[in-house]
Amino acid sequence: NPQSPIPNPQSPIPIFKYEFIFLKYIYKIINKNKLQIIIFFCLKMSEKKEIKVVFGDITKNNYNQLKQLNNLSLPVRYGDGFYGRIVHHYRYGRFAYYNDVIVGAITWKYDHCENTNQKNVYIMTINVLEPYKRCKIGTQLLKELINLHKDMKEISYINLHVQESNEIARKFYISAGFEEVKKIENYYTDVEPRGAYYLRYKLHDPEENKSN
Repeated sequence: NPQSPIPNPQSPIPIFKYEFIFLKYIYKIINKNKLQIIIFFCLKMSEKKEIKVVFGDITKNNYNQLKQLNNLSLPVRYGDGFYGRIVHHYRYGRFAYYNDVIVGAITWKYDHCENTNQKNVYIMTINVLEPYKRCKIGTQLLKELINLHKDMKEISYINLHVQESNEIARKFYISAGFEEVKKIENYYTDVEPRGAYYLRYKLHDPEENKSN
């Protein structure tokens, strides 16, 4: 849906719009000295539920919306060359839609292995708008990528790098079944810290691919 809008990143998700009204009511009926009860309800209300998304391709007709999404949700700005490669099918991507609104995206490229018919998927970006985080959208995007390639026998791994300071992302990928292969010092040249973890998800045995 190339016309789907990018929502204001400060806008709350509609399904949670009553939580502050409920907290206000709870505060009135509970003795102010029972602070621990109020804290408990605040924590429960802050827990977001999983919302189901649908997926659509990123194409030359809607790639500008990827640019908007990245500018809103990523700490770095990508140049026109990044988006041009998607337009010309050197890189690929999928949008996540919730109620016909773009709330997240994943992009990737294919790395070909020398002297073989093998290739790997390399994740370039995966991001979700702030109000929709902790709703399992990132997990659904990752599963969508895996499902797209699970029957492609020539693909051995899905790879990516995670900055050494991004412990949340590192744990996210490990919980999704990625293997931490190694830590690379000075992987990044323009951000600090420069170290990165190299992680991969095994789709098919590369030795089997060599024999085919």
